[in-house]
Amino acid sequence: MAAGTLDPGSLSQLIRTPGQFRHFDGKGTVSAMIAFRRIRFLKNFSVRTVAFYSVVSSRSSLILSASRRSHVGLLSKRLQLDQRRISLTRAFSTESTLDELSYHSIADETLDAIAELFDDLGESPSSPADYDVQMSDGVLTVNLGAGRGTYVINKQSPNKQIWLSSPTSGPKRYDFKDGSWIYTHDGVYLHDLLSSEISAALGHEVDFTSLTYGGADGKLS
Repeated sequence: MAAGTLDPGSLSQLIRTPGQFRHFDGKGTVSAMIAFRRIRFLKNFSVRTVAFYSVVSSRSSLILSASRRSHVGLLSKRLQLDQRRISLTRAFSTESTLDELSYHSIADETLDAIAELFDDLGESPSSPADYDVQMSDGVLTVNLGAGRGTYVINKQSPNKQIWLSSPTSGPKRYDFKDGSWIYTHDGVYLHDLLSSEISAALGHEVDFTSLTYGGADGKLS
């Protein structure tokens, strides 16, 4: 073989055993060394590149997986909240099923019965001098006297409700459900609340639940 040349077989052997550079001299040896270094560089570069993209791909997969889990968890929480809102809306719906005429008839009868019981309480010998009951245009005002506060109970026609202002428990709005007036936010009936608070204020038992539409078992008449 002529000096300065390199056949394919020798190049293959050279790649496997770099020490054989000593068998060549001159330009052939330099060219072989350059070729070997380039091949080794390309091999190392390829291995590092594959490793880099493997790491990047692995990290991307982890991030994507975590993101998907987070998104699924958020959707699940939102679904649970929506279901709770639907349940609460169904449980505490304030929409009245009364027509206009029925509402006025039932509300008037309710207020008249309550006013009559308050009048009877005012006739008691133990009733204070400033005890007072007034009924006007669908508004019942009861001053218990002796600094015990004033109750106001009135019709609220646009909403088909009865509103209460209590010196003890504050304002409440009652809807007519299943034959009686109920405050849907706490499930307490108007007549039950009045029985409890008036009994405590006057110091003896007073029962409003026996009045018309006074309990959960009340019926339309």
